[in-house]
Amino acid sequence: MKKTLLAISVIIITVISLSAVLCACTQEEETPEYIEGAFYSLQEAYDNGWITEENLQSIADLYHNKQTAPEIDISEAVSYSIRKTYAEQWKTPRDIEDVFYEYYGEYNGCFAVYVSAKDMAVSGDVEIETIGNVSITYTDGGRIKIWKISEG
Repeated sequence: MKKTLLAISVIIITVISLSAVLCACTQEEETPEYIEGAFYSLQEAYDNGWITEENLQSIADLYHNKQTAPEIDISEAVSYSIRKTYAEQWKTPRDIEDVFYEYYGEYNGCFAVYVSAKDMAVSGDVEIETIGNVSITYTDGGRIKIWKISEG
């Protein structure tokens, strides 16, 4: 009798364990909330008063020192929305999984990012962008952008 109860218990535990594993494997990842936003040049953000010269200097220092800001303060929804906005605005539509960015901080609700995509052409041209008294030297044809949540 004890052996029968033990065998039944083992079977029940096995069935429950397998059910839990199968449920976990079949659950799809939940897509984060999409927040409507747009990209702006650093110059536009500065001219509109969204970022200051001090903010620009911080962004430039991080970029020139090949560092990024800790992404601890960027939500999953904002991260997803930055990549989705870029994927939708690109000349050739891209999969959001093919979009990457380097994060240079949040300044007054504006997110400084350098966005790129898989298989994106890179130029070797050196360009200097000067805003106020801050200069940023780019060496691959791309530029840091500001992503800002749309108002309204």
